[in-house]
Amino acid sequence: AGECYKHGVRTSHDSSVLPDVALKKLREGNERFVKGPETSVTNFKPEYITALATHGQRPMAAILGCADSRAPIEILFDQ
Repeated sequence: AGECYKHGVRTSHDSSVLPDVALKKLREGNERFVKGPETSVTNFKPEYITALATHGQRPMAAILGCADSRAPIEILFDQ
């Protein structure tokens, strides 16, 4: 989170992400996850929750996972 988004996290105010860019970001995030927590860039701040509630979400990708998963998708892709 944080990159160049208007509110620090992707909201409805941000533009779309091209599919190849989204896939690249997901792969990079998964590589960080595999390397371990010390390489993670995830830093979800309380103000991000407020921004998402106020301005809406605009995810860059939709990923299907198991409802009984013990590994949340946002952790596996460090997003």
